[in-house]
Amino acid sequence: RQSMKRELNVTATIAADRNSAALLFLDNERADKNLDVFRVNPSILSACVYDGSGMLFSGYAAEKAPAPCPEVYAPNLNAPE
Repeated sequence: RQSMKRELNVTATIAADRNSAALLFLDNERADKNLDVFRVNPSILSACVYDGSGMLFSGYAAEKAPAPCPEVYAPNLNAPE
């Protein structure tokens, strides 16, 4: 479990670093490509990138994901830390 958590943390950090530039240059296509890294892990159902105003910039959703990324960021106050 700890190994999986570390792997997810590393993957998310890499995606976040890469998408900083995509957001800066408003490059949705690059952001979409950067999120492809999540496709290799079948346990990841979705990954979403939001701009500074909370609007969806780019998203990845696996076929088995219950829903696509919400258009507007709404923090889940009940989510585990």
